[in-house]
Amino acid sequence: MSEKRTGPRLPIEISFHLEWQDGAIAKTFPASAINISRAGLRVRMTSNLPVGDPIRIKSQTIQAEGVVKYCASTGDEEYELGLEITSAGKLAVLSPLEHLSLISSTLFLAEALAEEDMESTRAHVFKCHECKTRLDDVADAVLI
Repeated sequence: MSEKRTGPRLPIEISFHLEWQDGAIAKTFPASAINISRAGLRVRMTSNLPVGDPIRIKSQTIQAEGVVKYCASTGDEEYELGLEITSAGKLAVLSPLEHLSLISSTLFLAEALAEEDMESTRAHVFKCHECKTRLDDVADAVLI
């Protein structure tokens, strides 16, 4: 099976809540992203979800809507899911930071931020030496 990537897949550690509708019942599960690309996330969680079902990602700093693209057992009572981000194709950053964090740097490098967040981050990095250096360091670490 050939994969069609639109950008790099970068390692990341983000914990969040994943919301899913089971008929008329809304369920929320803890989940952790293990990598990110422009199109979506690879996550680990203790529940399996049907491929094709819509989901919502929520945390204190990010939110997005998406769809389950694959779900497979890891054999240790956990599942890995591939999630395609469908909310304007990107993650929305809810609380802008004064300086880039490791997570926001990785999201920026993966081009996985909403367009307005990409633009504001570009503008900030252009004038902030500290964040430019952090972004360079993250790029060196994850894009080797």
